[in-house]
Amino acid sequence: MWQLLSGQTEILVQDGFLYLPLLFDAEIAAELAARGGEGRAAGDGGACSLEAANRRPDAAALLLRQDGRYFVQSLSLAALAEHYQTVFPEEYEKLRLALLQEVLSRLRTCTPVLAPELETILFVVLPYFLRTRRGKHRAKTEAGAFLAYVAESHTIPDQAADLLAAFQEQAATLREVLQWLTARQAANPDVPAPAGNGPAVRRWLRTVLQARIIAQEMAQVQEELAARQALADLPKEQLAILLTIAARGALEVDDVGFCGDAKRPGVYWVYKKTGEYVLQDYYGRPYLFPDCRVAVCSAGPFQPVVLDTYKHPLLRRCAPRQPICLTDYQAPQEFSARAIIQALQEGLNALYYGYNSRKRNGYNSLDGFGRHHSEVDFEDWRLPEDDPRILAGELEVKNR
Repeated sequence: MWQLLSGQTEILVQDGFLYLPLLFDAEIAAELAARGGEGRAAGDGGACSLEAANRRPDAAALLLRQDGRYFVQSLSLAALAEHYQTVFPEEYEKLRLALLQEVLSRLRTCTPVLAPELETILFVVLPYFLRTRRGKHRAKTEAGAFLAYVAESHTIPDQAADLLAAFQEQAATLREVLQWLTARQAANPDVPAPAGNGPAVRRWLRTVLQARIIAQEMAQVQEELAARQALADLPKEQLAILLTIAARGALEVDDVGFCGDAKRPGVYWVYKKTGEYVLQDYYGRPYLFPDCRVAVCSAGPFQPVVLDTYKHPLLRRCAPRQPICLTDYQAPQEFSARAIIQALQEGLNALYYGYNSRKRNGYNSLDGFGRHHSEVDFEDWRLPEDDPRILAGELEVKNR
């Protein structure tokens, strides 16, 4: 785009539009002749302002005449400025980096305490399974109830003081950056679009884009300061625990939790443990299945997997991170609390109740029938039929 506005191409500006030279050929010349040389004279449209581009498209002439030459209407200046970031992302980012060079290093040290995905996991998904708003936490907000619930089973870590100090220091840095941005915004008032040639439009466009960048950065900094203020209003011990969770990128409470993906920063595995449970085969013989973590990745696909090395009739082999065989389940396509919760519930129910001992469904069967179809053996997990834990009800047979 900067090449177009470099001055190599003659450009007119009127009524908030860019007009480019109309390249003549025989058909265009014949059409203009038939219209009697139709085309408004350049300069008849009044002041050239960005607001003028918001009028109806037919309010500006499609053709302009200047010195016997014709110019055809092209881009709206308002649309050019508004969509420049989307159409020319690399050029826009270069302009942003150059403009914010003085404060970029400080902004990079003030990343959000909680990414949107992590905030959803902590304050929506985990509380759903923990029921943190019940009992004595009923009157608290969801975030307050969850952190109060966690505080009951987690002590404040030794590094809490350092985390709290860094939190306050980053808030002060953001306020300084906001002051710098505010000063830059005041020093660059709105300017009308020029009626000149390409270089004049180029200078105007750069000024407008810089103003947009400053406004965007100010909005982001203000939003982050507001989010940090909401966290600062929490009791000190709850804030310390929250900062520790964010720094570690992992938490487990009452067999529900999340952990980070070692290869993908900012991506999390949300999981719920199954606990020990029993399945029985075609002959009614029980098999004790150990505890495992059923998990869903925050980056998708939102299909439940077993996070640990595990074997089950609905798993193809004995290995970690295997997708659980589900029937008639349409996995959501976008991240949301509902997508995570639904996938976890589907995965848990499949492990508990999905194996039909009569039909021997799944990839593998518990008993020896049709063993040539199975890759996994479960004989080492078989229990005596009179196991006292089953008789006492300590272990539940899920697929009875």
